[in-house]
Amino acid sequence: MSRIAWFLPLALLGWSAGCTFGSDPVPDGGPDAFDASDASDASDASDASDGSDASDGSDGDDPGVRQLEASALLGAGGFFGISGRVLGQAGGLGAGAFGVGAHYADLDGVIGGDRQAGRLYLFAGGAVPDSLAGALQILEPPDGALLGGFAYTLGNPCDPDGDGQLELPVASHLWSESVQVSAVGRVSVFWADAQGAWDLTRVTQHGLSPGLRQRSDVLGQTVLCADVDGDGYDDLLAGGQNAGPDDTGLVAIFRGSAAGLPATEDQTLVPPLAVNRQYLGASILWSDLTGDGLPDLAVGGWGLVRDQEAAGPHTGGVLVWAGGADWSAGPGHMLFPPGGDAEIGFGTALALAEAGGQRFLLVGAPDFGAQVGPPVVPPIGAVFVYRLEAGGFPQAHEQVLVPPAGFLDVGFGASFAFSPDHLGPGAGALLAGMKDADASPELVGTGVVVVYPLDGAAGRFGEASGLLLSPAPLGMDGFGQLVLPLGDLTGDGLQDFAVGIPTHIEGDFETGQQTGGIVIFH
Repeated sequence: MSRIAWFLPLALLGWSAGCTFGSDPVPDGGPDAFDASDASDASDASDASDGSDASDGSDGDDPGVRQLEASALLGAGGFFGISGRVLGQAGGLGAGAFGVGAHYADLDGVIGGDRQAGRLYLFAGGAVPDSLAGALQILEPPDGALLGGFAYTLGNPCDPDGDGQLELPVASHLWSESVQVSAVGRVSVFWADAQGAWDLTRVTQHGLSPGLRQRSDVLGQTVLCADVDGDGYDDLLAGGQNAGPDDTGLVAIFRGSAAGLPATEDQTLVPPLAVNRQYLGASILWSDLTGDGLPDLAVGGWGLVRDQEAAGPHTGGVLVWAGGADWSAGPGHMLFPPGGDAEIGFGTALALAEAGGQRFLLVGAPDFGAQVGPPVVPPIGAVFVYRLEAGGFPQAHEQVLVPPAGFLDVGFGASFAFSPDHLGPGAGALLAGMKDADASPELVGTGVVVVYPLDGAAGRFGEASGLLLSPAPLGMDGFGQLVLPLGDLTGDGLQDFAVGIPTHIEGDFETGQQTGGIVIFH
């Protein structure tokens, strides 16, 4: 019997003013840092009066509040739950299928075995799986390359050769071509047969050309597939945050054609300033961000030099290559955090929120609020919210979301997703993970997810309404490292979601087995 409870009521715990899990105050980021503790546009959850205490499921009498159940799906080791993606109807798996990665999983299915190559487990939509035995298919690196990190990142299914079938890109960001050139990274593409099923005998590998390859490139840390050049064939894009001649980070583009995808890149996107430690490619997003009807490519780099000026600090930023423009000329737009010189990791994560005809770009900055010292102050983290409208790319943020007071250095801003039905039909919320947070003074490092409801009338996210926990939180679970919208698994017309617990251990902390897992809320 798993120590995680199955199908228990949603653990949405309330809190009140002054309730914290530590004695440290919200930090002052220093005179040249944007200080969310007193900013008028930062959501300070520490004094909110509308926290919901639903830990006993007593909200059931309110027909306007969605009642969620939580079920845990445990893995077989290898950090199961590190990644995930909804696959739509690709792979012949039926509508609503989804995949969950375990990038150190053993090829023999043995927890902690010595053949740790990584695995991707594929599940059918329309039902909540209760064990790994429910996986319809398991994908592995075809050459069995060990310790490559297979399935650390999953790309979206796409059609690079224009045959009407959808292929699946899966990254191995730690793959090594030799002992000397380690963690260079690559992307494996699983091609579909005539019936749409992924043919395990037809897998192609894609990486940087020899002149660009260096150790620790981690190509494939981010993966995207889209027709970026408008020729009717989807292109493969892979980010490598340590890659490039100057270690700036880059995005490699492999252009689709009737012949498929090339083994090495056709083009690379790099920062205008050739300075290392910029980490471009840490996050990636493809959508219309400028309101002109054409999709744009946004790429985050959590160490990008502010304004791309040689003397600037490494604040982090987002570079945007506009749809319909000549990308060889460089990014058409750049976005950097407001004020100061603080290196806050802006651009670590990117996401979109869409509801009621409103669209928002969300940018994570997990080092927000940090001060190098003296005294040394740990970060609180932040999510910057930008409203997307017609008339150009936004430069001014709409608001800054920060965690409830007392949560320090917990990874806030590194993982988040918008759930359109989290609080009920049409009542969406941003779910922001804090994988290193404590559920209580006794439960250390369980991980917590903060819930920020979207106020449609005001067009803003409200103050945090509560803390979402695993049904039975355990120390060092890493709950919130992955936040994954899943679509409607149960047929009630509302979208469900999963939260990863990739470092979950079954049994005693010292002698138990690291299974990993996800918690599915439905």
